[in-house]
Amino acid sequence: MDGYGTVRLRAYESMIRMTLSSLCLQYSVDYKLETYLKIARLYLEDDDPVQGEAYINRASILQIRKKSRILDVTLTCLRLRHTTLTVHLHRLRLSPDPHCPWCMNIPETIEHFLLQCPRFHSHRVMLHSELLALNVTTFDLPTLLAAAGVSPSRQHAIIRLTCAFLRKTGQLPRLW
Repeated sequence: MDGYGTVRLRAYESMIRMTLSSLCLQYSVDYKLETYLKIARLYLEDDDPVQGEAYINRASILQIRKKSRILDVTLTCLRLRHTTLTVHLHRLRLSPDPHCPWCMNIPETIEHFLLQCPRFHSHRVMLHSELLALNVTTFDLPTLLAAAGVSPSRQHAIIRLTCAFLRKTGQLPRLW
């Protein structure tokens, strides 16, 4: 990169550093992610792989946080019983019936989805065995959502396993 490119890079980086650090709540994660990747590209074009990698790492941390936020929101929705499962949508008059799309005659409640629906049986068996490996013998909604009856030392592990279950079922987008 020529001298002008280096000056442009430094000016761009200074401007972004000021805005992202001092006003970070005003920018979306997507905007920050895009910006960090632009800065990384400019550094790599300027033959500075160390700084380029630093901004790629910042971008990857944002990507992880974004995924984590989706899971956090989903778990909160499940705990509040405010989901897009058909029982809730039917109660809001947004769905013609409250039934599970796979079971057809059983209401699609959170309990049905997490604990009973045959469509997710294999994922549920794996979740249950992983919980047993942690010496968690109760397999109910409060336990899976780490809302009650779970020792604080195990809450994070249980939430991690529940999130893995939600990802593996492919139903994460439907729940919030």
